[in-house]
Amino acid sequence: MSSIIDTAFQSLFYGEGSWFGLLLMMALLIGLATKIKYAGALCLPVCVFMFLNYNTYTLPWHGIIILLTGIYSIFMTGIQIKNRGGD
Repeated sequence: MSSIIDTAFQSLFYGEGSWFGLLLMMALLIGLATKIKYAGALCLPVCVFMFLNYNTYTLPWHGIIILLTGIYSIFMTGIQIKNRGGD
């Protein structure tokens, strides 16, 4: 059972469905960053590790896009803290 799940995630993020997996991850990260105030601080390390992992699989464009998504989530966090306060 675990090999089926492992194969599914491998093909979703690094195989033929890698662009779809990237869009899913971007939607999740941007959605979290816009709804939860401090989610950008949690999203950036995930994006950095995904950036490094995509580069080991020779998918540099995926890595650049996910890294920019992480930077965007940090900016969204800063904007939300500025607008709503740091409570």
